[in-house]
Amino acid sequence: MANIDFQFSSILDWTRRAIGDTAQRVRETQVSDGTDTIVLNNTGTITLLSISVDQVAVDTDQVTQDVNVLVFAEALTNGATVVVTYTQTTYSDDEVQAFLADAAREVGGDLDLDWEVDDNNEWIYEIPDDWADGRDELVADVRGLLVLKTALVVADSKGARAADEAILIKDGDTTIDTSKAAGAQDRATQRRSKRYDQQVRNVLVKRFAGHYDTTRSRAGLEQDSTGDTST
Repeated sequence: MANIDFQFSSILDWTRRAIGDTAQRVRETQVSDGTDTIVLNNTGTITLLSISVDQVAVDTDQVTQDVNVLVFAEALTNGATVVVTYTQTTYSDDEVQAFLADAAREVGGDLDLDWEVDDNNEWIYEIPDDWADGRDELVADVRGLLVLKTALVVADSKGARAADEAILIKDGDTTIDTSKAAGAQDRATQRRSKRYDQQVRNVLVKRFAGHYDTTRSRAGLEQDSTGDTST
């Protein structure tokens, strides 16, 4: 038997694009209230890039960060202009890799394959030795399923949250029906689900047809070329 293995970190960017959570660069300006603390407007996973106070650069290592709360080494001047540049995502890299690990377990069940997801968020699967030449295509197909399944899991979570929050908001003469956004999310989830199911069927057909077993495929081609259909 031969092993196929790869780190989920290798498809992290691809997965972020699929779930709509690529890093956004933000430049935020705030006015100090004279304390040592600034609270950024965004939450989620925030990575500080630069900070300046009244146009003087501040070393980000000298600022204590707790999500979107920044604490400086000493109180800032009241009214000082603080400019913070950072990237922001909803999920951390560890959270996205955890989504991928959960998706890998579900994909394995859907494909009826027994594979291992280890504690380092790595997918490991033993394949027959005669599949070795087809491993690259197998890995590519499985990676596609993992990303699609992860996007589906995250979309389901977002859809459930949107449904829970679906309300009518009255703002003066304007009524905002947030249930429409929830409905759109639900339809998008249904499309993802159909696409995933189709991809699973495609991989199963290729697997049982011996598509990944290049030795078997070559033998079939040789038989076709000689007209020998004996077994």
